[in-house]
Amino acid sequence: MKFTAFLPSLLAASSVAIATALPATAATLVTGSTDIYQFENTLPTGDSNLSGDSFADAFRFRVTSSSEGTVLFRFLVAPPSSANYFVSQIYFNYFNPDATSPLLSDPVIGVNNVGVVNFQATSGNLSQGDDPGVGFLAENTFFSAGVNTSNTVNRLSGGETLGIRFTGDLAAVLVALESNTLRIGLDVQGFPDGSDSFVSGSSPVVEEPPVVEEPPVVEEPPVVEEPPVVEEPPVVEEPPVVEEPPVVEEPPIVEEPPVVEEPPVVEEPVVEEPPVIEEPVVEEPPVVEEPVVEEPPVVEEPVVEEPPVVEEPVVEEPPVVEDPVVSQPPIEEVPEPMTLLGTGLAIGFGAWFKRRQRNA
Repeated sequence: MKFTAFLPSLLAASSVAIATALPATAATLVTGSTDIYQFENTLPTGDSNLSGDSFADAFRFRVTSSSEGTVLFRFLVAPPSSANYFVSQIYFNYFNPDATSPLLSDPVIGVNNVGVVNFQATSGNLSQGDDPGVGFLAENTFFSAGVNTSNTVNRLSGGETLGIRFTGDLAAVLVALESNTLRIGLDVQGFPDGSDSFVSGSSPVVEEPPVVEEPPVVEEPPVVEEPPVVEEPPVVEEPPVVEEPPVVEEPPIVEEPPVVEEPPVVEEPVVEEPPVIEEPVVEEPPVVEEPVVEEPPVVEEPVVEEPPVVEEPVVEEPPVVEDPVVSQPPIEEVPEPMTLLGTGLAIGFGAWFKRRQRNA
């Protein structure tokens, strides 16, 4: 199937105006809606890939609301007959230059799933979505979810259902789908000729695919307004619990033996020691220094000058006359001065020493 062209921007603006002008009860009028939308194969410029055309009817989604203020998208995949195709990515694209607030917010993935499906929030855009012939611009894609293509267990395969719930107004979402300002894209793999991309159509289909049984929609309980928060009084810290020591069992009372009186203590007589008699100190006699005997000065012996030799005049020998014999006087011995001095000192010192002995 071929991609349906965009509606004029004037129609989009007027549709949004109609959606915002609906009364507050409009959301409840479409709550639990069973409108089912189908997907159409994209046709990029110059691309002749039609591998997914014959399988476009196998992919559909339903828009419902179990409570006011929530919108649930449930994506259905029909069981394959000749190909093991599966959805790997889902993209939500919204373009409305006049919008002042997001159309959908707070996504929750995995609501009322059927089968083993586990998608996670991802990033990116629809394959070939930026092509002018598709117009699914990345700048307008506000949310996407998917699974790793190598994970063959958690992907959305034939006979399974994936639910994604948002916070939003169901009536405004239906108007945005009909005006093509809100579009949903799928990346599908596993076709005989490869992979392909699909974009949601603007008109819901009447017939539901009989091959996919959906579980009953569980209505969410009404939102109960919480009472105002009452400030609790300040917590008074309790004193720490003091654990009582374990009870120690007292040993049985043992009767003490009778007290034996000890004999009186006999004090030993104190024997006084005799007084210590100090020995008299005998003073040693003072050391008598021996007198220093000065040696007498050395008396130099007088030098007796010999009389000058008188040369006898040469006298012609007279006739021999015998000289008269002259006798010389005897030479007296003169005592040496040192001998006299030493003798005197010896006599004096001997007399002094004898007096000392007598006095002692």
